[in-house]
Amino acid sequence: MTRVSEPIQRETSASLPTAAISSPVAAIACALAMAGFELARTVRAEPTGDAVEILAAGSLVCAGAIAASLAAGAVAGRGGAAALAARWIARLAVSGLVFFGSLLALEAWVVPAALQDWYEVEALDGSGATLHEPDPETFWRMRPRFRGRLVHPELGGVLIETNSLGLRDREPEPCEEPAIVLGDSFGLGLGLQGGETLAGRLEALSVAPRVVNAGVAGFGTFDQAILLDRVASAYAAPSLVIAQIYVGNDLGENLAFLRRHAREHDRAWFSARFPGGESLFDGAAALEESGREVIVGAPKRSRLRNGIESRSRLGRLLFDRIARFAASRGEAPRGAPSNSMLVRSLEHEPDAEVRLAIEATAFALRAIAERASALGARFLACSVPAKVQVDAALFESALRSARLDPAAFDVGRPQADLARACAEAGIALVDFSDEFRERIERGERLYFAEGHWRPEAVAAAARAIAAALEAPENRPTPAASR
Repeated sequence: MTRVSEPIQRETSASLPTAAISSPVAAIACALAMAGFELARTVRAEPTGDAVEILAAGSLVCAGAIAASLAAGAVAGRGGAAALAARWIARLAVSGLVFFGSLLALEAWVVPAALQDWYEVEALDGSGATLHEPDPETFWRMRPRFRGRLVHPELGGVLIETNSLGLRDREPEPCEEPAIVLGDSFGLGLGLQGGETLAGRLEALSVAPRVVNAGVAGFGTFDQAILLDRVASAYAAPSLVIAQIYVGNDLGENLAFLRRHAREHDRAWFSARFPGGESLFDGAAALEESGREVIVGAPKRSRLRNGIESRSRLGRLLFDRIARFAASRGEAPRGAPSNSMLVRSLEHEPDAEVRLAIEATAFALRAIAERASALGARFLACSVPAKVQVDAALFESALRSARLDPAAFDVGRPQADLARACAEAGIALVDFSDEFRERIERGERLYFAEGHWRPEAVAAAARAIAAALEAPENRPTPAASR
């Protein structure tokens, strides 16, 4: 009978008690990790990912291997090749249990807190409050008297402060004939300092003695109309109202506004706030979502990456940190900034959803114009083009990567549709597309890589608005002037 050498016997005898002690400790650690996951899932109400089941199963397999190896070692006695094999199996199983248990704990607890939205604004007081809070009509609004910094890797570090009205502006004060600038994240000035915003630039150009920044990130044109109703009373006799439209997503947001309210409010609610728009409300309620997705410029991803990101929060965190690093260097790892509604609105033959979205946007602009007229103020609309509309090289490369025919698209189609609707309603519309396109062709950088405009673009837009207000057709008549 073959005997194991004496040194190996001593090593085996010394290692088995260590494995016997390590195994229950590792098993307890695994149980605690799984209990922590269940607690985190309950408290945070987050769905379970496939990775959690895989890691939990791996931990249980390792725990079973430890138990089996200990049993095998006990049967084999204090020596022999079987005991040596049991020792190594126990060691590998303990290592595997620690590995799987650690990843399980990360998946369950650390990662949900680390996966932060790129456009989140962190409160400086450490309260954990976010810039936005729920609103029954606009669905969200900016929190009053909030101070925080944007965390976006390319735009981050900018201080955002709101006043008592929830606007990124000074507190309301008695002022003769102020101007109110409505808008979304472009009007708010995401990534820009306070004086670099559209309102700040217009005030520097003396468009009005006081220019109020009423831009709210995520707002569409209907939301802007509701906001004007709320804030107009805080500013005495506004002389000018400007509505900023971003073609990149306002069309989709305006259609979504109608659909959300069709689900959560009745027709009378909408009619009371937007009289004459009942047909739009009914049309949005009746028109089924097409589900048609036309995305250009999306980055190519391997099946392996898509599989990891769809199943593991830890995997998403890893790829998110890589993307953040690239964005901090001014790159656009997520591809050309675009969305399905934007791309579909550029088609020569837009579908029913796009046509309804453009009609809804034009109606919302008329609603703001009527409100401005009731306040005795002039009204001007301005259209901010999406980056892909004015950067020809970017759009062409995006179409090629998506294998779409450039002949099927017209980059100026939505602005042309809105211009016709505004002309019919007697609304002055300023479109920055041509000037931005020329500047980009000359090599100027007007947009951040992620898609929002840079200070140079805001300055050019403010000058264009100031010039439009001085045009004879847009000047107030003596009867209308105060």
